[in-house]
Amino acid sequence: MSPRTSKEPSPDSRTDVNAKARILVGIDFSEGASFALAEARSLVNRLGAELDLVYVEEGREAADWRADDEVRAWLERESVEADTVSVRHGFPWLELSRHARDTGPTFVVVGSHGRSGFQPLAMGSTAARLGVSSPSPVLVVPRQGNGQAGSRRA
Repeated sequence: MSPRTSKEPSPDSRTDVNAKARILVGIDFSEGASFALAEARSLVNRLGAELDLVYVEEGREAADWRADDEVRAWLERESVEADTVSVRHGFPWLELSRHARDTGPTFVVVGSHGRSGFQPLAMGSTAARLGVSSPSPVLVVPRQGNGQAGSRRA
């Protein structure tokens, strides 16, 4: 067996059966992010998982303090406590994928519609791009016409 190189992923919650499950949620302060967070909280409760929230700031790397304040205020409004909260900079789909690669969550959860990076684009949405690039399974939480998150259970 050859030694692992720095480019190979380290053992994580996807491969270590004894590791605690971790749910990564991409947030953007939108209604869609609130629905995604509600679904993620349900998974956290059912799996006894850790909750990892990531906000991606597009193009304002020097404004960390402002993003931190926005994240803190949103979390307070949502009445949520997370195990980790991260602010990253760049394209949301790419940074969420990188964060998933770095941390090895069991699932990545995002809303289907939202502000900025989570809005559908002509070439595809953040959720669609993340679904292709993420090393972890991605759960996209849809909204129904009545404003409620749509849960699809078998």
